[in-house]
Amino acid sequence: MTSYAFWNSNEGDSLSRHLPDSRAFIADQLSAAYDYLALEENRELWSYVPEVHHAVRSNNVDVLRQLRGRVVKDHKVIKDGNWVPVLDAPSPITSCAWWVLLESAQLNDRLNEDLQRVSQDPNCQCMCGAYYDLYGSHPSEEARLAFMDYVKCRWPIHVFALDPVTQQQNVADQFGMRREL
Repeated sequence: MTSYAFWNSNEGDSLSRHLPDSRAFIADQLSAAYDYLALEENRELWSYVPEVHHAVRSNNVDVLRQLRGRVVKDHKVIKDGNWVPVLDAPSPITSCAWWVLLESAQLNDRLNEDLQRVSQDPNCQCMCGAYYDLYGSHPSEEARLAFMDYVKCRWPIHVFALDPVTQQQNVADQFGMRREL
Protein backbone atom coordinates (compact mmCIF):
# COMPACT_ATOMS: atom_id res chain seq x y z
CA MET A 1 0.00 0.00 0.00
CA THR A 2 1.31 3.41 -0.92
CA SER A 3 1.52 5.93 1.89
CA TYR A 4 2.44 9.58 1.80
CA ALA A 5 3.97 11.50 4.66
CA PHE A 6 3.03 15.09 5.31
CA TRP A 7 5.34 17.16 7.50
CA ASN A 8 3.76 18.59 10.59
CA SER A 9 5.89 21.58 11.58
CA ASN A 10 4.27 21.88 15.04
CA GLU A 11 5.27 18.47 16.27
CA GLY A 12 8.46 17.92 14.29
CA ASP A 13 7.54 14.44 13.11
CA SER A 14 5.83 13.14 10.03
CA LEU A 15 2.29 11.85 10.00
CA SER A 16 1.53 8.97 7.73
CA ARG A 17 -1.52 9.38 5.50
CA HIS A 18 -2.72 6.57 3.31
CA LEU A 19 -3.91 7.12 -0.23
CA PRO A 20 -7.28 5.35 0.29
CA ASP A 21 -7.97 7.60 3.29
CA SER A 22 -7.18 10.67 1.20
CA ARG A 23 -9.41 9.46 -1.62
CA ALA A 24 -12.25 8.78 0.79
CA PHE A 25 -11.92 12.27 2.28
CA ILE A 26 -11.95 13.92 -1.14
CA ALA A 27 -14.91 11.78 -2.27
CA ASP A 28 -16.84 12.82 0.85
CA GLN A 29 -16.05 16.49 0.28
CA LEU A 30 -17.04 16.31 -3.41
CA SER A 31 -20.31 14.63 -2.51
CA ALA A 32 -20.97 17.35 0.05
CA ALA A 33 -20.08 20.00 -2.55
CA TYR A 34 -22.66 18.60 -4.97
CA ASP A 35 -25.23 18.63 -2.16
CA TYR A 36 -24.20 22.20 -1.33
CA LEU A 37 -24.68 23.31 -4.95
CA ALA A 38 -28.06 21.54 -5.13
CA LEU A 39 -29.48 23.56 -2.24
CA GLU A 40 -32.10 26.11 -3.28
CA GLU A 41 -30.14 29.04 -1.83
CA ASN A 42 -26.98 28.04 -3.73
CA ARG A 43 -28.46 27.39 -7.17
CA GLU A 44 -27.40 30.84 -8.33
CA LEU A 45 -23.79 29.62 -8.17
CA TRP A 46 -24.47 27.58 -11.32
CA SER A 47 -25.01 30.87 -13.17
CA TYR A 48 -21.25 31.50 -12.89
CA VAL A 49 -20.44 28.56 -15.17
CA PRO A 50 -20.54 30.51 -18.48
CA GLU A 51 -18.31 33.24 -16.98
CA VAL A 52 -15.93 30.60 -15.64
CA HIS A 53 -15.77 28.94 -19.05
CA HIS A 54 -15.05 32.23 -20.82
CA ALA A 55 -12.37 33.19 -18.24
CA VAL A 56 -10.66 29.80 -18.61
CA ARG A 57 -10.73 30.00 -22.43
CA SER A 58 -9.31 33.54 -22.40
CA ASN A 59 -6.82 32.68 -19.62
CA ASN A 60 -8.12 35.55 -17.49
CA VAL A 61 -6.79 34.72 -14.04
CA ASP A 62 -8.15 37.90 -12.41
CA VAL A 63 -11.74 37.07 -13.38
CA LEU A 64 -11.26 33.49 -12.15
CA ARG A 65 -10.03 34.81 -8.79
CA GLN A 66 -13.05 37.10 -8.50
CA LEU A 67 -15.46 34.29 -9.38
CA ARG A 68 -13.80 31.93 -6.93
CA GLY A 69 -14.05 34.62 -4.25
CA ARG A 70 -17.79 34.93 -4.90
CA VAL A 71 -18.26 31.18 -4.59
CA VAL A 72 -16.29 30.68 -1.37
CA LYS A 73 -16.86 34.04 0.42
CA ASP A 74 -20.21 33.29 2.06
CA HIS A 75 -19.70 29.63 2.69
CA LYS A 76 -21.73 27.62 5.15
CA VAL A 77 -21.17 24.45 7.15
CA ILE A 78 -23.57 22.00 8.75
CA LYS A 79 -24.04 22.41 12.49
CA ASP A 80 -26.78 20.52 14.26
CA GLY A 81 -28.40 19.63 10.93
CA ASN A 82 -28.57 23.24 9.66
CA TRP A 83 -26.38 25.22 7.26
CA VAL A 84 -24.67 27.94 9.28
CA PRO A 85 -22.52 30.74 7.75
CA VAL A 86 -18.85 30.76 8.71
CA LEU A 87 -16.71 33.87 8.32
CA ASP A 88 -13.18 32.47 8.51
CA ALA A 89 -11.25 30.50 5.88
CA PRO A 90 -13.19 28.68 3.15
CA SER A 91 -14.37 25.21 3.97
CA PRO A 92 -13.32 22.18 1.93
CA ILE A 93 -16.92 21.91 0.75
CA THR A 94 -17.00 25.36 -0.85
CA SER A 95 -13.52 24.86 -2.27
CA CYS A 96 -14.71 21.62 -3.86
CA ALA A 97 -17.86 23.42 -5.05
CA TRP A 98 -15.61 25.85 -6.93
CA TRP A 99 -13.82 22.93 -8.60
CA VAL A 100 -17.17 21.35 -9.48
CA LEU A 101 -18.23 24.58 -11.18
CA LEU A 102 -14.90 24.82 -12.99
CA GLU A 103 -15.09 21.22 -14.19
CA SER A 104 -18.74 21.67 -15.19
CA ALA A 105 -17.81 24.60 -17.41
CA GLN A 106 -15.20 22.56 -19.26
CA LEU A 107 -17.31 19.42 -19.49
CA ASN A 108 -20.30 21.36 -20.79
CA ASP A 109 -18.17 22.79 -23.58
CA ARG A 110 -16.79 19.36 -24.54
CA LEU A 111 -20.26 17.79 -24.48
CA ASN A 112 -21.67 20.53 -26.71
CA GLU A 113 -18.78 20.12 -29.18
CA ASP A 114 -19.36 16.36 -29.34
CA LEU A 115 -23.11 16.87 -29.58
CA GLN A 116 -22.58 19.11 -32.63
CA ARG A 117 -20.20 16.58 -34.20
CA VAL A 118 -22.55 13.63 -33.64
CA SER A 119 -25.59 15.52 -34.93
CA GLN A 120 -23.82 16.06 -38.27
CA ASP A 121 -23.66 12.31 -38.87
CA PRO A 122 -26.20 11.38 -41.59
CA ASN A 123 -27.21 8.22 -39.69
CA CYS A 124 -28.14 10.25 -36.62
CA GLN A 125 -31.74 11.40 -36.35
CA CYS A 126 -31.10 13.99 -33.63
CA MET A 127 -30.99 17.59 -34.71
CA CYS A 128 -29.06 19.27 -31.95
CA GLY A 129 -27.98 22.59 -33.35
CA ALA A 130 -28.09 24.80 -30.28
CA TYR A 131 -25.65 25.24 -27.41
CA TYR A 132 -27.19 23.69 -24.29
CA ASP A 133 -26.49 24.21 -20.61
CA LEU A 134 -25.99 20.58 -19.60
CA TYR A 135 -24.74 21.36 -16.10
CA GLY A 136 -26.37 21.98 -12.76
CA SER A 137 -28.83 20.07 -10.69
CA HIS A 138 -31.80 21.10 -12.89
CA PRO A 139 -30.94 21.52 -16.58
CA SER A 140 -33.70 22.70 -18.90
CA GLU A 141 -36.10 20.22 -20.45
CA GLU A 142 -34.75 21.06 -23.91
CA ALA A 143 -31.19 20.29 -22.76
CA ARG A 144 -32.32 16.98 -21.22
CA LEU A 145 -34.07 15.89 -24.42
CA ALA A 146 -31.08 16.90 -26.54
CA PHE A 147 -28.77 14.91 -24.26
CA MET A 148 -31.03 11.84 -24.45
CA ASP A 149 -31.03 12.05 -28.27
CA TYR A 150 -27.25 12.48 -28.21
CA VAL A 151 -26.80 9.35 -26.09
CA LYS A 152 -29.07 7.34 -28.44
CA CYS A 153 -27.05 8.44 -31.48
CA ARG A 154 -23.62 8.17 -29.87
CA TRP A 155 -24.10 4.81 -28.19
CA PRO A 156 -26.90 2.89 -29.90
CA ILE A 157 -28.02 -0.30 -28.24
CA HIS A 158 -27.70 -3.40 -30.40
CA VAL A 159 -29.69 -6.35 -29.14
CA PHE A 160 -29.23 -9.90 -30.27
CA ALA A 161 -30.21 -13.20 -28.74
CA LEU A 162 -28.86 -16.69 -28.73
CA ASP A 163 -30.89 -19.78 -28.14
CA PRO A 164 -28.77 -21.66 -25.61
CA VAL A 165 -30.44 -25.01 -26.27
CA THR A 166 -29.84 -24.81 -30.03
CA GLN A 167 -26.32 -23.51 -29.46
CA GLN A 168 -25.48 -26.45 -27.20
CA GLN A 169 -26.99 -28.91 -29.67
CA ASN A 170 -24.93 -27.44 -32.50
CA VAL A 171 -21.75 -27.73 -30.45
CA ALA A 172 -22.62 -31.33 -29.58
CA ASP A 173 -23.36 -32.11 -33.25
CA GLN A 174 -20.06 -30.63 -34.39
CA PHE A 175 -18.17 -32.54 -31.71
CA GLY A 176 -19.95 -35.78 -32.70
CA MET A 177 -19.15 -35.26 -36.42
CA ARG A 178 -15.51 -34.65 -35.64
CA ARG A 179 -15.38 -37.83 -33.59
CA GLU A 180 -16.92 -39.88 -36.38
CA LEU A 181 -14.46 -38.57 -38.95
